[in-house]
Amino acid sequence: MLVRRIARPLLAAVFITGGIDALRHPAGKAALAEPFIQRAHGALPGGVAALVPSHPENLVRLNGAIQAGAGALLATGTVPRIASLTLAGSLLPTTLASHAFWAESDPAQRAAHRTQFFKNMSLLGGLLIAGVDTEGRPSLGWRGRRAARRASDAVLAALPPAPDGGAQAAVGERLHSTSERVRELAAEAAGRGAALAEVAQERAPELLALAREHGAEWTEVAAERGTRLGHTVGEGAERAVRRARRTVTEPRS
Repeated sequence: MLVRRIARPLLAAVFITGGIDALRHPAGKAALAEPFIQRAHGALPGGVAALVPSHPENLVRLNGAIQAGAGALLATGTVPRIASLTLAGSLLPTTLASHAFWAESDPAQRAAHRTQFFKNMSLLGGLLIAGVDTEGRPSLGWRGRRAARRASDAVLAALPPAPDGGAQAAVGERLHSTSERVRELAAEAAGRGAALAEVAQERAPELLALAREHGAEWTEVAAERGTRLGHTVGEGAERAVRRARRTVTEPRS
């Protein structure tokens, strides 16, 4: 698109020129950013701090090289989204190090740094927009949902076709056969229950007569054994009493 071909070089121009200037003349920017660099380097973990150059001029040159290279990629339209996000990542520490207007005591310097600070924030917004620009192509989320739908359709298409023309017919047939089986089981259970009830009704008089007959016998046996047990207990008690009397009345030798 023509607008992108014009807008990308315009957005990248300030980073290309600023990066080249930082590579050629790092001293001025390094002196301005040295306090921030020292604080940031001291806040990093030991393993990370050992990998990051601590000299301010080296960091300024490194940041300038990143900005010049990523700016050239953005201007030519080569991986523009990656180039835009890279520039956004390099712009934020540069702005905090060089334009901390809240730390300035001189009103004129504070106003100048405040203006540069918000200009860089405007550039940061443009870089973020360029970083998410898909040039009219669908986003990654839309592509993922579309791929999921296609995969689901492919799986359904690979399944064997249902008999009698479709999944609904197959489901209906399954439900019908299940309901028929449930009815058969219910009818069988009812039939068996009725048969058991008839057997119980037929055998009831026999069971009652058997219980009455054996109940009388069991009653007579219990009464007879109870009488014998009572006589036995009574005789044992009488013998125990006589022994106790003899023990009391006989004199001790």
